[in-house]
Amino acid sequence: MAFPVGVLCVVLLTACLCHAGRLPRQFQPDTGCVVDGVTYPVGASVPDTDDDPCTFGCTCYSGGQVNCATAKSLRSCFPPPTHCVDYVVVHPGWCCPDFVCPNGPNCRNPHGGPPIPEGQVVFVSGQQCYCASGSAVVDAKCT
Repeated sequence: MAFPVGVLCVVLLTACLCHAGRLPRQFQPDTGCVVDGVTYPVGASVPDTDDDPCTFGCTCYSGGQVNCATAKSLRSCFPPPTHCVDYVVVHPGWCCPDFVCPNGPNCRNPHGGPPIPEGQVVFVSGQQCYCASGSAVVDAKCT
């Protein structure tokens, strides 16, 4: 049984008209990216809104995607020093902050006082406390 060409054309045209409102994504105009209520066109620089100091240079891409360059992962930064318990963060807003031990290597005072300098014996609460040389952040040993 053969279909008349006219019926086939009507069926195809009806199907085409039904889907004409849904154009493929590549033919739809891209509206850009919305960041903090502001719309940016594709290709525009977008403010970096996350709290990660390692990301910068954000750009709006099609489909509303915002991608930022990454200097490095915070996980790849040097960790805080383990040879002092009273280290100071020198550049807290940097991608990889620097740490300084202002009082040199030391150990935590198990009695809650000031840190005990590495290699020194200190009397605390009637006990002799000692911070071993080259120790990682640990409590001083008291006897």
